[in-house]
Amino acid sequence: LPGMAVRSFLDCFDPEDQDRIKAHFAKSSDDAPVMALNADMLDADQNRVKVEVFHAQFRNLYNERRFLIGVREIQDVEQVAPLLEEGPLVTRDENLVVVF
Repeated sequence: LPGMAVRSFLDCFDPEDQDRIKAHFAKSSDDAPVMALNADMLDADQNRVKVEVFHAQFRNLYNERRFLIGVREIQDVEQVAPLLEEGPLVTRDENLVVVF
């Protein structure tokens, strides 16, 4: 698209996190399980968005190192609605909570 700059994946993150993320990816290995780290991404207005970055390293057909990356936003626990108290809409059992 016109006017869009090609950016590195690391450019999407807060500059304070970039070196830590780069080092984390560098210590990945082909036989390591999926790894994760928390970081701050920058949105279009340069606001920080807390995310968890999951990544797994693999080799392509030419034996070049590649990463499969997933990113999910970390929601603030304080923004989650409180649990409903027991009442006409909520029944509780020893191992089960049913909300109608």
